[in-house]
Amino acid sequence: MPTGGARPNLGSAFAAGGSAVGAAFAALRGNCFPDAAILNADGSRTFVDFKFPCPPDHPSGKGTSAGGRRTDMSPRQKASYDALGEASGNGAALIIRPT
Repeated sequence: MPTGGARPNLGSAFAAGGSAVGAAFAALRGNCFPDAAILNADGSRTFVDFKFPCPPDHPSGKGTSAGGRRTDMSPRQKASYDALGEASGNGAALIIRPT
């Protein structure tokens, strides 16, 4: 259940290059796109964001990944996911990382 508009296709934006990349990331700002939702026994949902280390040279919003670094939600992303969860009758989002 995203908030805001439709999610832009980042793969297409990177393939197009130039200003398409900036426009795609600008379209993401202020939106919330959980990776998954867990349906709880009471009917509420817990939203989930999976955080995996990016491989080396993977494009990211900050250039390219050095690889192997732990990723996390920014405070703004966490607050957005938590607000979405609370608005749907549940609480804080879950962050799932590989072990």
